[in-house]
Amino acid sequence: MAESVPSKFQGTSPVDIPIVDLSNPNEDLVARAVVKASETWGMFQVVNHGVPIELMRRLKELGTEFFELPEKEKEAVARPADSTDLEGYTTDYKKDGEGRKTWADHLFHRVWPPSRINYRFWPKNSPDYREVNEEYAKEIKKLSEKIMGWLSEGLGLHRDALKEGLGGEKVEYLMKIIFYPPCPKLELLYGAPHHTDLNGITFLIADEVDGLQAYQDNKWVDVKYDDSGIVVIIADQIKRMSNGRYKSGEHRATMDMVRTRLSWPVFAEPNLDHVVGPLPELVVDDAPKFKPYVYREYKFLKMNKLPLEIETTPLPLLLDAGKARGRRRREICYIFLMVSLALSQSSRLVSCFALTQSVSLDLVPSKLEQTFVVSAQVFKTTGTASFTGVSRKSCTRSTFHLLPYSEFALHMCFRLSQERVA
Repeated sequence: MAESVPSKFQGTSPVDIPIVDLSNPNEDLVARAVVKASETWGMFQVVNHGVPIELMRRLKELGTEFFELPEKEKEAVARPADSTDLEGYTTDYKKDGEGRKTWADHLFHRVWPPSRINYRFWPKNSPDYREVNEEYAKEIKKLSEKIMGWLSEGLGLHRDALKEGLGGEKVEYLMKIIFYPPCPKLELLYGAPHHTDLNGITFLIADEVDGLQAYQDNKWVDVKYDDSGIVVIIADQIKRMSNGRYKSGEHRATMDMVRTRLSWPVFAEPNLDHVVGPLPELVVDDAPKFKPYVYREYKFLKMNKLPLEIETTPLPLLLDAGKARGRRRREICYIFLMVSLALSQSSRLVSCFALTQSVSLDLVPSKLEQTFVVSAQVFKTTGTASFTGVSRKSCTRSTFHLLPYSEFALHMCFRLSQERVA
């Protein structure tokens, strides 16, 4: 069922997200509150956090001034059309497969570390923009490290464990100013649809127009905040580093019928080449729930809505398909099927297939011949392939689309859909 878009800012629960007062002199109580909110909500608001209120006010004022500029002046810091990075000004209007639309203008630019800042994407309309953003970045970095410290200790680890897992001093902070225009017809329209953030942890402030909603206990909860609070959203990488102990906060953004809305999230994220996965200390007694990923690869998968979990199958299990039963056996055979067909029918795909590194291809045909009637189409010009297999036993037809990573020479990703055969 398609998710309906609310006609106005209104959640379905009177409950608010947790609020944590960082000025409480009992740091143990503060730390426990942060840990509990991260475990149960993946989102909370901090007050009396130490970031100067006047600095926050000035940051929002300068960002608002940028979006009031003529379009030609905003285009001076536009994201290049051929860029693979997010930095720069963009207008985003998308429609998904269920007819839901998203509409917002964005300005992205890194604010930390200094070595990763590209001032070409910083607005020049105010001489104060650079100073205010640099000062705000320092304050958010301090707040981020304090909260990650409490979360690390909540896992029974040393204070810098999550910071180091995210990249240590190479952790990057990305400012995003989001401009949601007013929309008199809100049917099937979002500022941002239901999602989790793919980075490590997010710090968000906004203007006086409400619109952020958190998803909790199958209900949408309106997030209420004032000029002094900062909303903290636990994102995917901390969830994965904690091996699922902390929750990645689910949220969405709605729009207003008559007023514009702006928000200023800052995303703390790893360097693109950094590998993030469950912290080793957390998987001594418990199995890892997530596969480690190079962050560049993780971003590509999630931003393109490609599956993350199918590659969590260890290669030894792939080679031991004969011992598997039921659905698990079929899943293993699917992968064998794709490997064998890709290798046999498209030389272009051979070098892109990471899973073939340890697979004994001599074992593949006999397993597949007993299980599937197969057809295949391989498109060598684009490097994609489509396979169909029918299980004689279960009468289940499965269609696979092999999608090459445009940015990774040695990886492929599979999209799998199943339907019953009449």
